[in-house]
Amino acid sequence: MKNPYDMNQAEIICALALELMTASRSVINPLTKQPFRMKFGFHSGPAVGGIVGNRNYQYCLFGDTINTASRVTTSSESGKIHFSATSYELLKDSVCFETAYRGKTEMKGKGSMDTYWLLGPTETYLSLLEATRTRNVPSVNLLNGNKEEPLLLAPSIPTSPTLKVSKVTFNNGDLIDPMSSLTRTSSLTKNNVLNKMKEKKLSCPFSGAQLL
Repeated sequence: MKNPYDMNQAEIICALALELMTASRSVINPLTKQPFRMKFGFHSGPAVGGIVGNRNYQYCLFGDTINTASRVTTSSESGKIHFSATSYELLKDSVCFETAYRGKTEMKGKGSMDTYWLLGPTETYLSLLEATRTRNVPSVNLLNGNKEEPLLLAPSIPTSPTLKVSKVTFNNGDLIDPMSSLTRTSSLTKNNVLNKMKEKKLSCPFSGAQLL
């Protein structure tokens, strides 16, 4: 069940942003031994997406919506989630998230825009998450009360952005280079992946071009 609470697009992004903000507290900068300070921003609107590249394939999004979202993110503050007035129209009647008006914000190339802060989840949303996780009760459509299929959430998913996350510790050897042990990939692993790709003669599902 991808959307058990019948959220709109802005509400889904709010939930994701809060989870990412919580998870970021466990991502430790190996140089400062402190969590990375992250900020988020989003905007709602039409966009175009597609696969680009001939060898290194990437899925990219294009359009003014993407540019505006980037400006909203840039003008945010560390530890906060920032969003546009367009997204606010999708969130103003939400029973899941609390918001606050930030004021007029200058956006590069956009001028002055009304923007808002995401303060956090409501008790209703937290109760739904907790009930779904602990008692495996059917999730409920918040708009019309229709019952959906039961949803099981992984125990590792936090139910609150204030939940404390265990710290990640590094050995001295992990600080030899700026790349932490969380993101370092051994040459043996890379070679194994490349060899398997060659053996299977994988091709791009969109263009049909052979990957290697």
